[in-house]
Amino acid sequence: MKLENFDDILEETIRRLSSLTPKELLGYAIEMEDSEARTYSRLAEVVERLSLRALFIKMSTECRNHERGLRALFQQLYPGEDVPKVDVPTVEAFEIPEDRTDYLGILECCMASELLSKRTYESLASVATDEEVRKLALALERIEEGHYEELKTVHELMTALEERGINPRDLKPGSYLFTDSKKARYFLMDFLGWDRSVFALIHENPRCFLDMFSGRVSQVLWVSKIRADYKVETIHPIDVPRVKKRIKQFVDEFTGGRGVVLVENLGYLATELGFRGMFDFVLYLKDLVTLNGCYLIATAFPDAFEKREWNLLTSELELIS
Repeated sequence: MKLENFDDILEETIRRLSSLTPKELLGYAIEMEDSEARTYSRLAEVVERLSLRALFIKMSTECRNHERGLRALFQQLYPGEDVPKVDVPTVEAFEIPEDRTDYLGILECCMASELLSKRTYESLASVATDEEVRKLALALERIEEGHYEELKTVHELMTALEERGINPRDLKPGSYLFTDSKKARYFLMDFLGWDRSVFALIHENPRCFLDMFSGRVSQVLWVSKIRADYKVETIHPIDVPRVKKRIKQFVDEFTGGRGVVLVENLGYLATELGFRGMFDFVLYLKDLVTLNGCYLIATAFPDAFEKREWNLLTSELELIS
């Protein structure tokens, strides 16, 4: 099936799902997760971009875990019975582009698959007579929605890079801004070579960050009022400006395009330091990387700022996506 027919496919899928029994819907969910796991695994083997490879490996692993959980539930509800086969499309029905550098086309097919999955779990939750099945379907529906949003975020990033002709590995030293931490992290996966090192100030889950960039980050500080029960140094947001000396030492060591300073969630820093305090810190970092031919990569959500504040930020940092 071609992706341009997706609306028709979705309508037909919903029609068919509405006529299935709870057992058949559960069987279809199992088949769908298995299909997605195999598709994502296959894509991870052939795409060249490290960011997409990491994304597809993550998706494949999560889909496989869902499939195992659903099979266990099926055996619990229908012991000794075979999982029924149903005539409803899965992701493998879509014609994924043969050109493995057509990243946008590949991501669009994956997004369509996740929408199908979400609607499947909505249908299963609406007809389930077993409360455990209903709860699981609702939980998986939320997860599939999260998958779709993550794929959409990466699609937006890839679209922006393609439209502007930006190759991450060839990006010139400077100061750059992303509107989403996920965009910045996936960009970094393609941007970082083994000759570049990162000093990171992060606010989101430090475990996820370290898992994503294992061995590729020199220093990580988790900006939080709560100490992390994990192998990462914690710094209170009020104390962030005090790390200027450490960042300068880092940039001095990795001068000439090898040093990358990552600062996530400027909105959070602005809440704690005030906009002026946060902005002064950003300007210091910008001047520092400019003098040393390095990089500043920051993330900020536009709605966290007044229009004038956002205009100031984007006048100093080049907005990529």
